[in-house]
Amino acid sequence: MFSKMKVKTVISVASAIALAGFFAGTAFAQGPSVNMTQGKFETAQQKNALKAFTNKKAAKTDAEVKQLGDKLFKHAHANESVQLKDDKTDHLSHVGRLDPSAHFRVDKKTGDFSFNKGLKEYLNDRETMGLPQGDKAVEVAKKHLSDLGEMPEKQEELVVLHIGGLKQVDVTADGKSVEKDKLVTVHFGRKIDGIDVGGPGSKIVVDLGANGELVALHKRWIEVNEEKKGASDFALEFDVKNKLQGQLKNDGAKAKRIDSGAPDFGYFDDGEGKIEPAYFVNAELTYDVEDLENAGAKKEHKEKYLGAVSALKQSKAKFDQLEKAKVPPGQSKAVDKDAPSVKD
Repeated sequence: MFSKMKVKTVISVASAIALAGFFAGTAFAQGPSVNMTQGKFETAQQKNALKAFTNKKAAKTDAEVKQLGDKLFKHAHANESVQLKDDKTDHLSHVGRLDPSAHFRVDKKTGDFSFNKGLKEYLNDRETMGLPQGDKAVEVAKKHLSDLGEMPEKQEELVVLHIGGLKQVDVTADGKSVEKDKLVTVHFGRKIDGIDVGGPGSKIVVDLGANGELVALHKRWIEVNEEKKGASDFALEFDVKNKLQGQLKNDGAKAKRIDSGAPDFGYFDDGEGKIEPAYFVNAELTYDVEDLENAGAKKEHKEKYLGAVSALKQSKAKFDQLEKAKVPPGQSKAVDKDAPSVKD
């Protein structure tokens, strides 16, 4: 790429810094090479996504938080008097006095909260009766959100990601395993203008119990103001791929091989009040680790990795939230405390 360029012998300080940053982050990056699949690179303009978003709601007051907690416990038919404690990190929380599994915690800044009515009545050897299934579970979960006033303003953005649940496994006297359904869980995610939203935020999880009662509700979802962006605000394909490869090399520095898919366009919700257009990659990190069954021998160990970078030249969102990798099997944490991590 440099063959057609005329290089000046004198450059400005700003240019020198920019070039130093370029080389430090790319050509001289440490770590294994990244084998990135070639695929169609979709721009924000092609996706009609020239926008970003910020939280439009003000921070909750202590009185508003208590009101929400009281409403949740009442809706779940739980006799709990909410007593909030401030942990000095913009969070207020309550833990049940008689049942510690009953809890309520709120991020006052974003409005995110986690609620559980308590699992005491489900700690038995019986299968839970009246658990809603499939589409019925989704319908019941949405009704709880509506009744509580927690349904997103744009209901069309709420999408079902998965329906799961909690099972109890008992072992009979003759050694057979018997599964008993205890709770049904509906996982909701988000699409904005039909585009998937990834990251820590934009998730709602509803746990349903006997006859569809609300057992738990976890919500990380902001209502937003839209910020218009121009095509010039977005990074070029080369820069996006270069940044993703640098991230993979950094986080996978101890891997012997990194195989990555092509960048996939979406939105990233950082869970702290920012949603930005982004590029995601799924990768596989391959390590040589000690084979515990054969002394002195090595074997390959593969781990999945999800990475994301902003599509914008100037990002305001917090992207550095993916956990550093677990220590490869057979190696101590003391030795490999900086080993890369993966996030499913």
